[in-house]
Amino acid sequence: AVGESSAGLQEGDVMDLETALKALLVPSGNDAAVAIAEALGGSVEAFVERMNEKAAELGCVDTVFTNPHGLDYGRFEGDLHSCAADVALMARHAMKDDTFRAIVAQDVANIDVTGEDGTHRVVELHSTDTLIGTYEGACGIKTGLTDRAGASFAGACTRAGRTLYAVVINSTSEEQRFADATALYDWVFEHEVDYPLAHSPQTTTATLQGQT
Repeated sequence: AVGESSAGLQEGDVMDLETALKALLVPSGNDAAVAIAEALGGSVEAFVERMNEKAAELGCVDTVFTNPHGLDYGRFEGDLHSCAADVALMARHAMKDDTFRAIVAQDVANIDVTGEDGTHRVVELHSTDTLIGTYEGACGIKTGLTDRAGASFAGACTRAGRTLYAVVINSTSEEQRFADATALYDWVFEHEVDYPLAHSPQTTTATLQGQT
């Protein structure tokens, strides 16, 4: 009953945490966000309190959570907010977890859910991240869309063992947020130069400054 993006979960459904995370992260399932909060926090309110504590631990300076899914209108309206720098901190930390990293890199995922009556059903989930499989190295992470935040995207791209993060907030459209992210990636990839270190066989990578 949360509304907006959903994984199609029903009251009484039973699944393990990894399955619930797929329902949350692949299709941006707001229903899964509430289910996880209730199961792990004991209540949505307690889980949100822990979310704010974790954000502070990571060094976020302009982030406040008031719910586990980020909707910000109607009954969910409040002082919830964040900024690109804080989202980047959270994204980079989350991507250190192998399970999280594997889930957000999936274009499609099938989950097995046990209903309240004991029957099993398979739910096919489709990622809202259109860069996966279409942009070299794209490996997640998460889209967002509300009237206040606009079309937003926290992205990750890995090439040659190095991961770049691009955070776009309030882009002009859902399609443009991905164009904005790829423009950021492209700029870095196109302006990196390997420099040899003095008195060493090693090199270091630096980004050229002053380019447009």
